Amino acid sequence: MMTHEDRSVEDDIQDPPPAQLVLVKFLRRPLLASIKLKALYQFVDEVFSYSKGLVACHSGCAACCHMPVEMYQVEADNIAAHAGRRAIRLKRDRAFEPAWVDRNRGCPFLRNNTCSIYEQRPLTCRMHFNFDATPAMCNESIAEPNRSKIPLLDRSRLFPAILVEYLAFAGRHGKRGDIRHFFPSEDK
Repeated sequence: MMTHEDRSVEDDIQDPPPAQLVLVKFLRRPLLASIKLKALYQFVDEVFSYSKGLVACHSGCAACCHMPVEMYQVEADNIAAHAGRRAIRLKRDRAFEPAWVDRNRGCPFLRNNTCSIYEQRPLTCRMHFNFDATPAMCNESIAEPNRSKIPLLDRSRLFPAILVEYLAFAGRHGKRGDIRHFFPSEDK
């Protein structure tokens, strides 16, 4: 009998665990991207709801809101529809561009250290948790982003088949970039 430790990421992509298989099949159906996104968010939120009490993350801590927030156009459009703001349509992929980096400038939706789009937050935010007792490492990571030691889950190993499906449908709906590329600061 094969144990989880014997499985590779490639095995999980080809033959996802049963709990993920239903979602993978759903994401492969020809549905509106917004419907797929909602189902994906519900699944991820349910899984990560079990992290409460195990992570340093809490309401009012906004350290991660000053880090890169990579997302696709489909997520930007979803946020725009709910936040009443226009999302810029990127003409090229801008993920991992260091040009935006200004550690004093948080996410454009951060209000008083609270996420103003929490229900519509991108997948990156939904899957980012600091599995440490305090947020001290998060603050260090903001100061020195290339030396981050935040204990995070390896998302690509946790949900490989789901992430492959997400990348496939999201990639068909536009480019990817940081949330700040899609929603430049309103105070400029």
